[in-house]
Amino acid sequence: MILNRKPLKEPEIKKSVSVLLSTYNGEKYVKELLDSLHNQYGINLTIVVRDDGSKDNTPKILQEYKDKGIIDILILGENVGFQKSFHKLLEAAPKSDYYAFSDQDDIWDPDKVLTGVETLKNEDHSLPLLYWCSFRSMDKNGKIYKLYSSRTQFTEGVDPLIKNINTNDIRGCTCVFNQVSLDMMLELGLDGYRYHDWMIQIIASMFGKEIYDMYPHISYRCHENNCFGPAKANIDALKRVIKFYKTVELNNNHSKTAIEFYNAFKDKITNPKQLEFLESVVNYQTDKAAKKKLLHNKEMFRSMPIFLAMLIKYEIRHNKY
Repeated sequence: MILNRKPLKEPEIKKSVSVLLSTYNGEKYVKELLDSLHNQYGINLTIVVRDDGSKDNTPKILQEYKDKGIIDILILGENVGFQKSFHKLLEAAPKSDYYAFSDQDDIWDPDKVLTGVETLKNEDHSLPLLYWCSFRSMDKNGKIYKLYSSRTQFTEGVDPLIKNINTNDIRGCTCVFNQVSLDMMLELGLDGYRYHDWMIQIIASMFGKEIYDMYPHISYRCHENNCFGPAKANIDALKRVIKFYKTVELNNNHSKTAIEFYNAFKDKITNPKQLEFLESVVNYQTDKAAKKKLLHNKEMFRSMPIFLAMLIKYEIRHNKY
């Protein structure tokens, strides 16, 4: 974790960074986001945007920013969903030293990208590297109501694969990653995983290095159309949580991610315990022994809160994991 929060100086040699932004009906907030991207300092920034078939004024706004030279590459695509849209952005990304995911409705601190670059610059770039940071939570009007995210949990002694398959703490909009990470993401099948940020964290933690910054460098906007972000405790937030668990969490969310990871990278995995875990996930719906291994995996449930452990056990028993 980074413990020094001093402002960063402009480096003598600036690294190139491609920001990959997927938009969809984002006319309310995308201007603020783009302005904050344009205000990043200390890097050579390329902004790559793919619109996922918006029906509002988002494409018009994006074209205006393209005409002003703020957006470098603009792709107006058909609606395929955010996961496929980000995958297509990875395919379209120009060669850069680093890359960063972006959502359409946040506001980035001016040093957000540079902080990630400076954190990763002295690491081994033959490996997949991932930086990600905490965030402030703000409402739809831009009012901050939580100064930093406290969801992230690091459990000592728990295998990173087991932990990350079961707990998705990361936010893609907080990430900066290197070329090897991007290349490995492109080894995945387009339809097999749900979240780009979740998968890139699993890749980095397994085969390279992930570094978490406890300080926020982004204000994360939570509103009625942002289904997966943290929100104030109210009836609307409760409805969103219930909808999420019904439509996503109880739909083989973990196993789909694990299966795609296993299919792409099983030949690279040398740890027998990790292979055994993945094979149990792959086969748990049809193999009683595999299901029993998952249900009795003490390390797996030590890495999560009691409520989540109860939910995961329910999912495994009912083939919804």
